[in-house]
Amino acid sequence: MGLYHPDFVVLDGVSDLIADPNSSEQSTSVINDLMALTKEYDCHVLTVIHANVGSEKARGHLGSEALRKCETAIFAEAKGDVTLCKWAKTRDMRPMDFAFMVLEGLPVEAEYIPIEAKTDKLQQTLSSIMPQYPGTITYSELRQKLMVHLGLKERAAEKNVTKAVENGYIIKNQVGCYHLPKIEKANDTLPF
Repeated sequence: MGLYHPDFVVLDGVSDLIADPNSSEQSTSVINDLMALTKEYDCHVLTVIHANVGSEKARGHLGSEALRKCETAIFAEAKGDVTLCKWAKTRDMRPMDFAFMVLEGLPVEAEYIPIEAKTDKLQQTLSSIMPQYPGTITYSELRQKLMVHLGLKERAAEKNVTKAVENGYIIKNQVGCYHLPKIEKANDTLPF
């Protein structure tokens, strides 16, 4: 970099610069080195860090350290030929999410259509173990069913009951029993 003084550097595979991306010492060292280079050469460094499978969390100590120190983080996810990009973190004004595809070797803008969020596993489980509205279930019965169906210990099942109420998946009535929310049908609101 000393010869060219670039304004922008793309580093695909920062994990290749260290032996162990799960080493906190090596991760901190390489990120600090990159930050020092950006300051010394007054340039921006863009790097790629892979996410954990099925998650938006960056992989290993290297990913955690990079996210902690970065100015902006973009989560990119492929949806067929289109890559969806959403802003995971920014220290400045948050730009709009965007999408692109590669045509004839060049990136071109594409329509951003978010990937449908996967239905929460807890919500799916509750739908299958709870009685249909207006039926109710006691706290102890609900806790026990969650322990069995999700393989949880008692305390974890209790936390899931609290989460389910907070998220509106279930409702706690006046006598302390739980029920699924009432689903309004289109013709329930008609005056006749």
